[in-house]
Order: sequence, then structure tokens, then C-alpha cells
Amino acid sequence: MNPYIRKPNPAYSKPNATGIPPADEQIISEILSTENFYIRLGVARDAPTELVRRAYLRRSKVCHPDRQSHPLAKEAFQRLNDAYSTISDPNHRRQYDMYGKRVNGSEQTFADALQQVIDEFLEGHYDTLMSIIDHIQSLNPELRISKEGARHVLSSMRDFCLWSGKCWSALKFEIITLYEIHSDIQSLSYFDVRGRLCKAARLSKGLISLMAKIVPVGGYLIEAQIPMVERVEVYLFSSTTVCR
Repeated sequence: MNPYIRKPNPAYSKPNATGIPPADEQIISEILSTENFYIRLGVARDAPTELVRRAYLRRSKVCHPDRQSHPLAKEAFQRLNDAYSTISDPNHRRQYDMYGKRVNGSEQTFADALQQVIDEFLEGHYDTLMSIIDHIQSLNPELRISKEGARHVLSSMRDFCLWSGKCWSALKFEIITLYEIHSDIQSLSYFDVRGRLCKAARLSKGLISLMAKIVPVGGYLIEAQIPMVERVEVYLFSSTTVCR
């Protein structure tokens, strides 16, 4: 059974008195009763695009007005199309996952404009933001915002954002590794002393490496402590090899 596809109840298979199979009626009712696009399509939130397409085709056959005598089939078909047009488009799907609704034209225009301002800011162009600050100053003269001060603040904020991005790019793999080591320690038995010490030594080396990258000045002094940790490993386990 595919975990991404919502299966109808197998008990609903025979047509009822209206001639509509209960399984079809169940699907149409589900489409009409929910605002959740994933439930309308009958797929999980993380379903791949190809499975979304297959689920849509399967459900569109059930509620297509030309093939279905259900009185609300046309409305269900329109709601299904609305869900599919959003979830099948990667950009619209990302926005739907973020905001929980379909982003209309005006919201999309605003999102694009905001993204352009952010891009300009990160590239070091502050004209748009400065015009906004000038407008705020004109509405609130008592604020006394100087252009030089505003540019200095924007420049400092940009430097911090760029530095944060570089830090995350440089450190994310170390952080993931430390998390994995921590999870390994939690999974070990309390009586597995050697295993816990081994993992603790790896954790220590990872933390030292992480601190060396976070603090560029003197980082080589911090990183120089790693061989000492490895010597402790050898001493603890009376071995010529360190823990891996």
C-alpha cells in the first residue's frame, strides 16, 4: 500500500439506491467538506508530484460531471481542480504549505515585491528601503532619522545577515553530525560504558571543531586540543586506535 495515497473504505463498493457507488459518494463528500487541498486530492502532505498527479486523475474520474450523476459532482470537480492547480505547481505548493491557503494574485505580487527588496538589501542596494525610511520620517518628523545613521544600520544588518548565512553554511554539517552522535548515545544501553565513552569522545572532538569554526581568531588553538582528546581515548581503551 502506498503511504502517500489515502485509500477509500473497501466496504463502500456496491452502488446504493441512487446508483452511485458509496465509495464515489464518500470521495465526493470528502472533497466538498474540506478546505485542505491534500485531503481533497487524497494524498499525504509530502506526496511526490507524480503521485499527486495520479491521485488527481483517479479522483477526477470519480467526480467528473460528464461521468458522474451525483448532483454535486460539478462543484466537487471544480474544488478538486482548484486543489490540483495549487499543489501541482512547486511555487504555489510551497506558498500553500507556508500560509495554509492559496495565494491570490495580489498576495503573489506583494510577495514578489518583498522578495525583490530583500534581494536588493542583501546585494547592498538600499534605495528602496531608504525611500521607505524617508516616507516614515515625513509622517513622523519627531523621529529625526538621519540618512547616514539609517544607512549605517542597514549596512550593519546586512553584514550580520551575510555572516549568519556563511556560519550556517559552514556549520550545518557539524551540527547535524553532533545531533547524530547525541542520538547514538541515547540509544546505547546504560551498561555500555565503553560505547558511551567512545561516543562522548567523538562528541567532544565535534564540539571542539565547531568552536574553532565559530571563533576564527585563535581557532587553531582550539582545534589543537583534538589530539589531546584522541590521546585520552587511547589511554581509556588501551588501544592504538581511537573511537570512530
